Amino acid sequence: MKGKIKKEQDVIVICNKCGEKYVFEDFRMLDDVDISTPCHKCGFLLFRHSREEMRASMLLTQTDPKAMELFNRDSFEDFEGYFEEKTGLLWNVRKSK
Repeated sequence: MKGKIKKEQDVIVICNKCGEKYVFEDFRMLDDVDISTPCHKCGFLLFRHSREEMRASMLLTQTDPKAMELFNRDSFEDFEGYFEEKTGLLWNVRKSK
């Protein structure tokens, strides 16, 4: 008898300029998006911004124990504030609930 495979939460990328939402099944799908693809609603290069954001978050979680703790606890509101404070970038990636 096969057990249920738990589906990962969807990842939502929100355009910082207009608020348009883009939903992906997981973080790995973001790697396949051309970073020069603009928001279809306002033209903002949100995927380029998201790529910079992801690189900054990986570096931050690798070098800052507090950031890693917040990220591992799924305290995204706390991680978001800490991330913005440390990097100056706006965090626009959300996990769906």
